Amino acid sequence: MIGAGISGLTVARLLRPAYDVVVLEASDRVGGHALTTVVPDRDGNPLRVDAGVCMFYSTGYPRFFEMLRLLKVPLVRSEITVEFHFLESGQRYYLDMNAPWRTAASSLWHRSQHWLVQDGLRFYRHARSVGPPSPATLVRPVGSMENADTAAEGPSLGEYLAGESYSEEFRVLLSFLCGATWTLNQKGIDQLPLSFVIQNMRALGFLPSIRHGVWHHVPGSVGRYLDALAAPMREQVRLLHEVERVEREPDGVVVYGGGRADRFDQVVFAIPPRAALARLAAPHDDEREVLDAFSSQSHSVVFTSDREAVGAWSPSDVTLFAATDGFNRSLAAGKEFVFRAGFANLTKMCGYPTADPLYMWYQFPDVAWPRQQFARVDFATPCFNRETVAAQARHAEISGRDRIHFCGASWVNGIHEGGVVSALRVAERLGCSMSALESGS
Repeated sequence: MIGAGISGLTVARLLRPAYDVVVLEASDRVGGHALTTVVPDRDGNPLRVDAGVCMFYSTGYPRFFEMLRLLKVPLVRSEITVEFHFLESGQRYYLDMNAPWRTAASSLWHRSQHWLVQDGLRFYRHARSVGPPSPATLVRPVGSMENADTAAEGPSLGEYLAGESYSEEFRVLLSFLCGATWTLNQKGIDQLPLSFVIQNMRALGFLPSIRHGVWHHVPGSVGRYLDALAAPMREQVRLLHEVERVEREPDGVVVYGGGRADRFDQVVFAIPPRAALARLAAPHDDEREVLDAFSSQSHSVVFTSDREAVGAWSPSDVTLFAATDGFNRSLAAGKEFVFRAGFANLTKMCGYPTADPLYMWYQFPDVAWPRQQFARVDFATPCFNRETVAAQARHAEISGRDRIHFCGASWVNGIHEGGVVSALRVAERLGCSMSALESGS
C-alpha cells in the first residue's frame, strides 16, 4: 500500500489476514487528511485535537460506522448550529443541522427567512426527481458507480443555479454546505456536478427526510480510530518512505523509494490519483486519461482562542459561522460571491477540555489572520467536476490490472465514507472483506 491515509490503512487491515502487507508513507505520521494537531488544555497540558471538522452523519457513513464498531471506537453526538451573516443586508440566519425540519418550521414565523422554506422545498422537489428519496447513494454496493454517468452528463451546480431564480440567500447557503463538506472555494463549488451534490447532500442529511440522522464525532480526536486501525501493523508501516517510481514486471511490481527497491506481488495506490500517475512508470493511455482527470485545491486553517477576532464577526455561541458579501456578486451574472470569514467552535462541537473556546479559523483572501494562534495547518482537498465523475466510473478499467490497484476518497466522494468504500472495493477484489476486523487481525 502506497499511502497511510484512511484508505491505505483500511485496505491494509482488511488484507492483512490473507497477505503479507507493507504500508509506505512519505510523511512522518499515518492518517492522511485525518490529521490532528496539539493545543494546550485547560491545565496547560498537550491536547490532541482534530485539524479539521471531522463530523460523521449517522445515515451517511454506514461502512465507516461499521468499521468503528468493529474497532471498538465510540462515537458521540455533536452539536452543530450554524450562523450565516449576509454582510450586504446585515441579516443573520441560524440553522440546526441535527434538526432541519425544525429549522424550516421556525423560518415560517419570520418573513425574512421565508426564502429558506420556499427555495428549500423547491430544491428538495428537484432533488427527488434526480434520485431515490432515501439516503441510498453512499450505501450502494461496494464497487458500483451507480449514477456516475448521470452526474457526468448533467449540469454543474453553478450552471443549475445560474439558470434558476433561487434567492441569493439560498445560493449562499447551498454553496456553504458544499464548501464545508468538500472544503472548496467558490470556483470548485460551481463545478460540482448537480446530481453528485444532490446524492451526497441527501446521504449527509442536508436534505430533510423521515429517516433523519444526527452528526457525531470521535471523542478525543480522529487519532483514536487511526491508532486502533494501525496498531496491529506498526511493524509493517514505513514512515518517511517517499515512493519515487513504480515499475511493472511480468512476475511482480517493483517499488523504488527510500533508497531501496522492493518487489511485491500487488501494489495499491492509496494516494491522490495524480500523485499515483506521477509515480507510475510507463502508464497505459487509459490510466493516464483517468488519473489525470482528478485535481485538488489548497487551503489553510489556524487554531486560535482569539475571542476578539471571532467576536468581531459573531456575537453568538454557534458551532459554525460563515459571512459573505455575496449579494452584489450574483452567480446568475457569472461572477463569484465571496466568503469573508468562517470558523468552527471545536470546544463546543467536540467537547474539548480547553480553558477558552478553541476555534478552527478558515483563512479566506483579504482577511487578516487571528493574532493569537496555536497552530496552522495547510492541506489539499479533492475537486469534483464532470471529468472527475466520468473518471470515477472508469475505476474498474484500470484498477486490478497488471497487479496495480487504486483507492482513496477521491474515487467516491472525498470524505471518510468514500475512503472506506474505495478500500473495500480493492479488498473485495483481492478476496477479503470487513469481517477481517472482527478477529482484531
